[in-house]
Amino acid sequence: MKGMFPEFDRKSDHEFNRLWKNAVFVFDTNVLLNLYRYPASTRETFFGILKKLPNRVWAPHHVALEFQRNRLTVVSEQMNTFSLVEGIVKNGRKEMIDKISRLQLEKRHSLIKTEEFESSLNHLTDQFLEELTVMRNEQYDVGDHDDLKGEIESVFEGAVGLAPKNQDELDNLYKEAEGRYVNEIPPGYMDLNKSKDEGGEYYHNGLTYKKVFGDYLIWRQTLEYCKDNEVKELVFITDDQKEDWWWVLNSNGKKTVGPRPELQNEASIFGGVDLFHMYKSESFLIHAKKYLGFDVGDAEIDEVRDISGLSTFEVKTAEIGLGYRGNVVELLMRWLGGLYPSAEIWEEVFPDIIVESRGSVSGFEVLSILGEENAKKLAIYKISRLSEMISNGKLDSGFLVCVSDRSGPEFNRIIPNLRSKSKAWGDVVEIINGAIVKSESGDFSFVPSELY
Repeated sequence: MKGMFPEFDRKSDHEFNRLWKNAVFVFDTNVLLNLYRYPASTRETFFGILKKLPNRVWAPHHVALEFQRNRLTVVSEQMNTFSLVEGIVKNGRKEMIDKISRLQLEKRHSLIKTEEFESSLNHLTDQFLEELTVMRNEQYDVGDHDDLKGEIESVFEGAVGLAPKNQDELDNLYKEAEGRYVNEIPPGYMDLNKSKDEGGEYYHNGLTYKKVFGDYLIWRQTLEYCKDNEVKELVFITDDQKEDWWWVLNSNGKKTVGPRPELQNEASIFGGVDLFHMYKSESFLIHAKKYLGFDVGDAEIDEVRDISGLSTFEVKTAEIGLGYRGNVVELLMRWLGGLYPSAEIWEEVFPDIIVESRGSVSGFEVLSILGEENAKKLAIYKISRLSEMISNGKLDSGFLVCVSDRSGPEFNRIIPNLRSKSKAWGDVVEIINGAIVKSESGDFSFVPSELY
């Protein structure tokens, strides 16, 4: 017996058993692309589970199209990571040895000997770089035959939805999506900045597609398939973390309860689905172990969790090692160096970069932002430090350079709060909000988006 408003209810063990016995499993683009990021053993496990679901896997047309459009980008990202890691290791070694050399320990300190350390460091670094070259040679590149693509296409042979009939059909869906996004009706409304940040449109097979509405198009194609094929049990697997897919509550920290109730309701009303659920890739593996009896190792689950848990921005920043703060500073240094030849990375703790121009000294400090609360606290602290150095005459002006994982409107809300809460603000401290972007050649650079 169904309860009142069943979309808000937790599913029973009986319902989960029914899903794993009967459901059609629909996969989002990000799940397929993340297969390129998994180790070979984890990919084999994933495909092994899919083969345990014969005739019950399906992909919307838009998922297949996005997969083909983005596949080589992911392949190139994986290959570029080798060069990035190589650069980090080489630059780290050089920076360490140069700093030790500048201390002139052989003249200033009789007890500190660094020759053996430097020899060991060089040996270990060279050994790692040799191993990295071997691993690079085993990595897919964009011009190689792609066995993984063939395996994915084999699994989904005959299980991909139909393309939109014409541009009118697409435009009507986009008009629907636009009205939903304005009212924050899931899914997809949190992608409103995608058209601005990633290029608004692309053309395929006579039709013009708008990136901002991709999630809604996938959702609608899924519901149409369910309605036309009388699908009664549906599971949707996505590595999208955004709250326009997931029902997230604050209960001693953020907790994901399940799919948004609106999606469960629409699956029933518009798709004719009796039972609907969603998994992230990690949960898909865990429950396959439980309900299919498939042998899934803890290491593989951890691997999938680490990769699928990355947001879009975090995947991009992971490519260039933004977790290693020095890389961001280096890219900022390149940008500033093009404007001010005197710019140099500061050897003191604070700020990151000093620019001397026309008799004045400016300090630039990097802030990588991972959340609004963290941003406010760190930004206020760093602004206060810059303001203090200006007051003490050590700097003439200061700049806080923010590289954020938040899109423009969300991040912009932080700025007025900082202005009102930070007593140390002052006219001489400015904020530069920017992003790390990658050119067609694969090179990274810092690009300021707005000067506050």
